[in-house]
Amino acid sequence: MPKNTIENRFIPVGQGNRGEVHAEGQQADKIVNLGTNVGDINIQSATFINNTTEGRKPVSMLLTRRLIDALGDFSPRAKNFLSKIKDSEKVDWERRSDNKYLSTAKSVIVSSYASVMSVYISNLFGCENARDYFGLSIAIAKRTLQLLCFAFVSSLSDHLENEKTGLSAPVPDSVSSFFNSQTELDISEYVTLLNALVILFHQNQLKYPIAEIKNIEKDLNGESEFLKACNKLNDYAVSDSGSLPPIVEIENVLSTFLVSLNFLCAYKMISVKEISYEEVRYRTTAQYLHCYTLLGINNEKNGQKYNYDEKPLNTDAVILFKDKYQEGINLFPFIIDYNALMDEQQANICFYVGNEENFTEEDDTKTIKMLRYFNTSKISSGNDDKDIIIEFDEEIEMAMAVKPNNDIVTRYKTEDNSNKFKAMKKNEAYKAFQQAKKIITS
Repeated sequence: MPKNTIENRFIPVGQGNRGEVHAEGQQADKIVNLGTNVGDINIQSATFINNTTEGRKPVSMLLTRRLIDALGDFSPRAKNFLSKIKDSEKVDWERRSDNKYLSTAKSVIVSSYASVMSVYISNLFGCENARDYFGLSIAIAKRTLQLLCFAFVSSLSDHLENEKTGLSAPVPDSVSSFFNSQTELDISEYVTLLNALVILFHQNQLKYPIAEIKNIEKDLNGESEFLKACNKLNDYAVSDSGSLPPIVEIENVLSTFLVSLNFLCAYKMISVKEISYEEVRYRTTAQYLHCYTLLGINNEKNGQKYNYDEKPLNTDAVILFKDKYQEGINLFPFIIDYNALMDEQQANICFYVGNEENFTEEDDTKTIKMLRYFNTSKISSGNDDKDIIIEFDEEIEMAMAVKPNNDIVTRYKTEDNSNKFKAMKKNEAYKAFQQAKKIITS
């Protein structure tokens, strides 16, 4: 099994109960309690329920229980859910045979998270088989660690550019490797990167972009349960055995991972679609109209939102924030909304995974410069449609150097040359990445 490809071997349907599970030695004909024996099989947790004659479906009781308990301090929805459980049912509410609380708890968890985490966890709860469950667990861990790393890298880039000062401590090799890697890092490498970034921020007395990281700072090295969970998930992902670990084991490890990062449910994400400058006659000051989409499985269906503000906002930004989006972390170009670059309405969130610079086949004096992104809306069983390529267009860049930028944008967007306009937007993403790389690593 090739390294770093296992998370793409699933199709997260998230609907219905038609799936089939083939998890080694972990099948049951009914929901059973912890440690129950069914025939010759010992069930370590209530993981499967018999659904049809076709097979059994993962239920995620342990994950739901541990996660909803952990989210109570950060999610008002989770706290409200827990407060309404009867005292007599609090011990094992997740195991009720009538499913009185379990489905509601899952909905609360999904609605508590932002963006990709919300979508991935929803798909995990809707899994029809063990392989889907396994693949999504790996994906959740990797994308979550990426989100944390990107927040620190983006904040570091902003600090160095705005303050015009260097760092008192050198940039770690893992950070330089991140900017130079052609292939995606694995889970353990992202943990190493996150730890290096946190140490760098601490050494240089920089404000953490996610303050709650201080609560797990000591867990990023040594023998912490969080680090053990990360290493275990990485071992699963890079294994060449071809067989799946028991699903109860996957569920337990993922639970530990997510519980350690429970503070992320306090954060939200938006994709900035457009910024307009408006000066209306009856107003004393001009204002900017922010057009954005609030990301998350229960939010995108509500469409675009609009807000007047006295300050502008970065165009095409994907912003992670806790209270006010205007004060959030701009994750562009490490996380992009590809549809925003393509001037399309619906959000299509993509995570940076690597960059390349290769000679063309036709001319070995010319190079192709590109960024590679994982397309989170194309999680599929194939390996050909998951990546988005942002290729730097030299021709468009030369044209912009000759013509005034505003004239170029207007002409390309109004004439039948929309592809050129989109190429310009892609160029901006590529140049933003190279600028961040230069600022941080040079």
